[in-house]
Formats: sequence, structure tokens, C-alpha cells
Amino acid sequence: MAFRRLLLIALLLLALPAWALTPSGPITVSTSNAVIQGLQITNGSGDCVTITGNATNITIKESEIGPCTGRGINIVNGSNHKIYDNYIHTQFRPTVGFDTGTNILVGTGVSGTVIQGNVICFGESNITSYSNSGVTIHGNYLCNPVTNTGGGGANGGRGQQIHGPQGSSGITATNNFLYSCER
Repeated sequence: MAFRRLLLIALLLLALPAWALTPSGPITVSTSNAVIQGLQITNGSGDCVTITGNATNITIKESEIGPCTGRGINIVNGSNHKIYDNYIHTQFRPTVGFDTGTNILVGTGVSGTVIQGNVICFGESNITSYSNSGVTIHGNYLCNPVTNTGGGGANGGRGQQIHGPQGSSGITATNNFLYSCER
């Protein structure tokens, strides 16, 4: 049942005509209780969406995020953020470093983030959660993370669906569909 719901969301998001979403450049949110909805967010010079300044209760829903030459959603600070029913695809392959092309990056100290019902594809990692707690990843379709062009090791190159390094705790991932294939 969960897979059918994800497939339906994927088809609906991909089938939305461009006029159904409002084009937007990059967005930085630093005030609480903001809602980002119905946008087609792109950025040719960095992250598409950044949440900073200890903002709380930010909701991002029903939008297309990408392509970006950085992260799709970069949550720097705050708590109780919700990411629902989006198509997120940075399609950015970094040449050096880690996590510069990740679709969703949940930063150190962020708590209470829910990532649910999204189609998340073609990022360096699809979801990375650093040293934080209370991250729920539920009912998403994640596909084809990419490695960077600099290779692995010190040059980066994640290629992971869900990544929880450096003492992250309280990450719950349920009923997600993860798919990878060579292109």
C-alpha cells in the first residue's frame, strides 16, 4: 500500500504541468512558522532552500526543488520542520568535498524533522542527517544517488540513499522505497 501511494505521488509530481508550480529562485528561511508550497525552486549557483537562524515549524510541501548547484534543502538550525510531498532533485555532481550536492541535509543540532511522501532522486546523497535527533523518514521514493566526479575518500563521493554519520541518533526510516541502477 505504501509503495502504491509513493508511485502515485511520483506520477502526479512528474505529470504536473510547469504552469501548476510558480517558478522561484533560491529561498532562505530564518523566521518560524513559514510554509513553502507550490513552487518550482532552482538555483544555478548554490542551495535551493536554506533553513537557518533557529527557525522552527517550517513546512516545505507540494513543490519541485531542483536542479541546484548545491543542496536541495539545507536545514542549518531549528526544530520541528516538515518536508512533505515534494520532488527533490539537485542533479549536481560535485567535484570535491562532501555533501555539497545532497538533496536534503539535516545539520548538527536540528531536531524533530519529518521527511515524508517525497520523490528524492539524483543527489550526491539523497538524505544526510548529521549529529541530531528526532528525524523521521517515512514513505519516500529515493532513487539513483550519484557520486561526485572527484572520486571517493578525501575528495568526497557519497552516492548514498540515507546517510547518518557522526553520532546521529534517533533517525527512524520506515516504509521507504530505495532504488539504484546504473544510468
